[in-house]
Amino acid sequence: MRALSVKQPWAELIALGKKKIEFRTWQRDFRGDLLIVASKSRQDDECEEEGLDPTRLVYGAAICVVDFWKVTGSDGDYEWHLRAPRRVEPFAVKGYASIYNVDDALIREVDGGATRHRAAASRGAKVAGARKSADETGPRPPVDRSSPEARAKREAGAFAPSRLASQTADLVVPTPRRKKKPTFIR
Repeated sequence: MRALSVKQPWAELIALGKKKIEFRTWQRDFRGDLLIVASKSRQDDECEEEGLDPTRLVYGAAICVVDFWKVTGSDGDYEWHLRAPRRVEPFAVKGYASIYNVDDALIREVDGGATRHRAAASRGAKVAGARKSADETGPRPPVDRSSPEARAKREAGAFAPSRLASQTADLVVPTPRRKKKPTFIR
């Protein structure tokens, strides 16, 4: 998903639906879902002016997804129109000065207490095991995605750490080589 870094408290105001226009000096032809990432820099004075406690805000993490639906303005004074903010579980994101991409698998939308993966949400299906919060349900158990054969070997002790260490001690891993660019004959 495409993402945009915004300083606090404006990122929080976008997530709350109070800030519907983001001012930028550049425009994009892209329209659709846009991940709002709160930048790491703090603007404590502006937070207090907006009535927000700067110690309770999230910094350096994704906080919501909005519908970026229109751009108005011209000559370096553009208004990006945003609507329909949807909270996501905050996760750390390294911000950039322009629009950048963030893996959809990292995005978990929080919808009225239920959590949905971004990929499943785009298909309209709830994720199995969606939960309200870690405080209410506790930590999730690890998911075993291995084959039944691998599970049986692990239970039998075939993958015990001491056996693996002795089996792989003399294993040499080759250095990966760069792929050559194709040469075109004219």
